[in-house]
Amino acid sequence: MRRTLTWQLSARQLFILALLLIGSAGFQFVALRHFLLAAASARLSAAVRQPMADYQTEVLGGTAPGTAAKALVRAVADPRTLAWVIGPAGSVWAQATGPTPLSPPRGSHAPLAPVSGAKQPPQPPGAVIIGKDLTLRVPLPTPGIPQHATLLVATPIEDVLAVLGNELRLLLVGGIAALVVGGLSGAWAVRQVLRPLRAIRATADQIAAGSLDVRAGQADAPEEVAHLFRAFDAMVDRLAAAIEDERSTHQQMRRFLDDASHELRTPLTALTGTLEVLQGQAGTDPEALREGLRAVYRQARRLSALVAGLLSLARAERPDGLALVRTDIMDVLENLRPMVERLTADHRLEWVKPDVPLPVLADTVILGSAVWNVVENAVRYSPLGTVIRIATRHDHTVVEVAISDQGPGIPAECLPHVFDRFYRCRPAGWSPTEPSQGTGLGLAIVRSVMLQHHGEATIDSTVHVGTTVRLRLPLCVPCSSEPNSSVSAPGGRSSSAEPHPTPPARSPSESSAATKRH
Repeated sequence: MRRTLTWQLSARQLFILALLLIGSAGFQFVALRHFLLAAASARLSAAVRQPMADYQTEVLGGTAPGTAAKALVRAVADPRTLAWVIGPAGSVWAQATGPTPLSPPRGSHAPLAPVSGAKQPPQPPGAVIIGKDLTLRVPLPTPGIPQHATLLVATPIEDVLAVLGNELRLLLVGGIAALVVGGLSGAWAVRQVLRPLRAIRATADQIAAGSLDVRAGQADAPEEVAHLFRAFDAMVDRLAAAIEDERSTHQQMRRFLDDASHELRTPLTALTGTLEVLQGQAGTDPEALREGLRAVYRQARRLSALVAGLLSLARAERPDGLALVRTDIMDVLENLRPMVERLTADHRLEWVKPDVPLPVLADTVILGSAVWNVVENAVRYSPLGTVIRIATRHDHTVVEVAISDQGPGIPAECLPHVFDRFYRCRPAGWSPTEPSQGTGLGLAIVRSVMLQHHGEATIDSTVHVGTTVRLRLPLCVPCSSEPNSSVSAPGGRSSSAEPHPTPPARSPSESSAATKRH
């Protein structure tokens, strides 16, 4: 069974509390014992000090040591104090032990240091515990005898031991009570502190069950836990966004596959039907055969343009499909200028150039293809002799390339959908029976290219006036000046140096149907 964090913290808190109580109680008990014994020893030493002085005076005055010893024990003894004088040879010279003579405590016959010949009585040393008595040993001067006698005084310390026993029991009971109260209060405090963590655990369980809209919150939590909550909520937000993006991408992919299969099915069906008709008419009508071959050729070109558009769209949407370098936007446009001039030979081309370099971080080939798609659309839908205008400007943060025409314009209801895949809308004034041009992928490719460059593509159109498509890119002022340095592509992956084909130099009549405007 796994131990919970509450159990672990409570156990450690209780262990620390037990150590503190044991240390505190042990120190208190030792200090009390030392104080009581020191007080008893001081009282015993004070009780024998004056009788010792009288004994020394009598001995120095000529009184026999044995006689003086008897007076000494009588002066020291009381109902609770026993006294002996032990001679140099270990015999008892005098004793005051009450009605029944008692032997001196075992271990009290050990010799003491010799008494000097000073007239002052010797200071009693500290008392020691022998058995259950507090025993004091004092050396006595014995004139005329090389060895010295010993005054032995003993008093029982049952009261001191009783006080210490009571104190020990109180400390034990108090310690147990403190442990119980401390353990319970500590467990409660730990549960209160860990309550936010239990809340985030419940939130995590709900999220694991699929409720991605649940958040931890807990704004009133302590700062450390609140920081954890904020990081957790941010992680869940990113997770929900990633799942939503994955779901959206999956749905877009399904729609894309459905639309692509539908678009591919139309020319393939037309090709199959035409070939069946040609097979039945082979050798009977040369003109019908030529017309059928022209129809097959048109459908084959449409199919080829559709496949090329799908490949271009897939490449434009690859996160690692760009080779980003720092370049001037005018270099990209100047590389396209010869082909644009041939494409607009039947129109009037106007270029509006900036006076300063406009550096951008771009894949020059892919970006050039996007500009080419927009110009080709403008040419396809504009009357001959009208103006095609390509203007470049900036506002210190964004570079904009605007391609304008004087075509029939796009109806307002079509404008929100012109960047959708396979969307085709007839320009204003076109006959319903007139076939729509293109594959419906051109502007979808343009939008994907601009998104991959962290830019955007927008369109403005007025019926019977014209259309303007604006391509905006971030101005790359702080970018590295290395012209061929590899830079991270959008999405966080390293950009690929894979080359991309340049737009072919084609006439307007031969332009690929893979581009789209409406």
